Amino acid sequence: MLGSARTRELFFTGRSYHGAELSRLGIVEHWVSADQLAPTAFALAEEIGRNAPLALRGIKRILNRLEDPVLTPELKAEADRLVAEAFRSADLKEGQAAFLEKRPPRFSGT
Repeated sequence: MLGSARTRELFFTGRSYHGAELSRLGIVEHWVSADQLAPTAFALAEEIGRNAPLALRGIKRILNRLEDPVLTPELKAEADRLVAEAFRSADLKEGQAAFLEKRPPRFSGT
């Protein structure tokens, strides 16, 4: 997440970071007060949950595999398969229709 240069700086200096500085560094994505933590987390989860399950599974799998140290031909083939599956899905058609009809999508995970 941080990249090599920022990681080296953090480890080599041993500095402590607090508050908004963590957000600026990209270590913390959302900076909220303690009383807003649960509502913010649930709102983010609900936003993610409204998206197409098939696409989310494929995206998650691809991103996890991209973190592997070497992108092997097998990993690339798997990523290609997941993308093709998403483009053939009923959820893609539903998402497109919902966008054009200006309504929330009703994804089925297929």
